Amino acid sequence: MNRDGRIDDSQIYHVFNRGNNKGRIFGDRSDYAAFIRKMKSLAIRYPVDVPVYTLMPNHYHPIVSQKRGGSLSFMMGALATSAAKRFNLKYGHIGNLFQGPYEYNPMSEEALWHVACYVHLNPVRAELVSTPQRWEFSNLAGE
Repeated sequence: MNRDGRIDDSQIYHVFNRGNNKGRIFGDRSDYAAFIRKMKSLAIRYPVDVPVYTLMPNHYHPIVSQKRGGSLSFMMGALATSAAKRFNLKYGHIGNLFQGPYEYNPMSEEALWHVACYVHLNPVRAELVSTPQRWEFSNLAGE
């Protein structure tokens, strides 16, 4: 991941971040729901496609593609700010929610299937569910 790298329109990126000190970033179902709603609204505001995502208790993984004229940077910055403000206010937390800025890796269309499987299998590997379809905080489970 190169934070100084340019984010190109139509390039597919695997985006991720986790909680500070590997801590939780979602405390309950309403936190996941608020994050998903905000992510979807910001994707419209800063034209970005989000075809794949999974939210985990202490990290998140969307796969995204910035549309022409869009801004993945603005979208992710606004999403992190919103999530941190919500979490800190709700749980009386002080300080950083995330370990740092979001990270991203560009990927080829050929890698999309493999990375999407990796993203959706996260809750299974963490033994939170038996199948990825059972994890309600991803778009694989339906919206």
